[in-house]
Amino acid sequence: MICAPRRWRPAARRCPLRPNRKLAALLLVCILLGGMAYFTVSVLHLIMQLAVNSACDLMQLKINAAVTAATARSWSALDVLQGVRFRAPMILLGGARIYDAERRKILFEQTLPEQSAAAALHRLRDAGLSPLIYTQNARDEQKIYYEDGADEALRGYVSQETSGGDNRFARAERLEERFGEKLFYLTARGEEGKLRPIVEALKEQGIYAHLYFDVRRADICCIEVCAVSKAEGVRQLRRITGAERIVAFGDNGNDRELFAAAEERIAVGNARPELKAMANCVIGENESDAVVRTILEREGL
Repeated sequence: MICAPRRWRPAARRCPLRPNRKLAALLLVCILLGGMAYFTVSVLHLIMQLAVNSACDLMQLKINAAVTAATARSWSALDVLQGVRFRAPMILLGGARIYDAERRKILFEQTLPEQSAAAALHRLRDAGLSPLIYTQNARDEQKIYYEDGADEALRGYVSQETSGGDNRFARAERLEERFGEKLFYLTARGEEGKLRPIVEALKEQGIYAHLYFDVRRADICCIEVCAVSKAEGVRQLRRITGAERIVAFGDNGNDRELFAAAEERIAVGNARPELKAMANCVIGENESDAVVRTILEREGL
């Protein structure tokens, strides 16, 4: 049997067995990158790859289900997941892209309209916030741009991220200069009380936006203005693969739409309270092996 629903076929060299058409299910795992994104020890990275690949292979062989990732990052920015054999397409860039890593092929993509981005930038600047924009350049590299006049808090955040090895950040005199690249979403950091009215105002303009909290600093709230949500990514994944059942794992506010679109919702132990309230169950924290262990135990593998 194969690890994907009826209409989806992983690359033949990866999946030599015949599918069991009676067991169409797709297990969507929102890989929780907060505690994993900065693994630098190659041995630990290799162990993680072997563990996840073994789990994926067992899912394929035993129950015709597939493990994949749903994340706000692009594939080129997911260093920690390079070498992991995902059997089904991934939801990337917060739902704006569906990507088949085995075939190295984009199956769906939706960029943020320049008009929506300009409206969001205007509101964020009026509130005294320093925005970031996330783009994809012609070389398919994800870039994060911030303006020369960014406030001290944002400069500190950028310094922290770049010192940790994240090389996606770059300065721009004006963010609008980068609208010629593929624009997927923009963000800003600040107090929840200042950001929430902006989200509501943008929604009234028909622009999708949501809030979430920094995984390393629970007191820092973030706004994301996107072309689509992870829920749209799930809809596109169903369309492409024919998935009949989605099981989602999540930890933060930007997983709410993912949970809403799934048949079953599992929160990790250090997830946001609002996500735990939506969950069917709560497991161990995302810095442990709780997600993989839960998948294997629930399916008797």
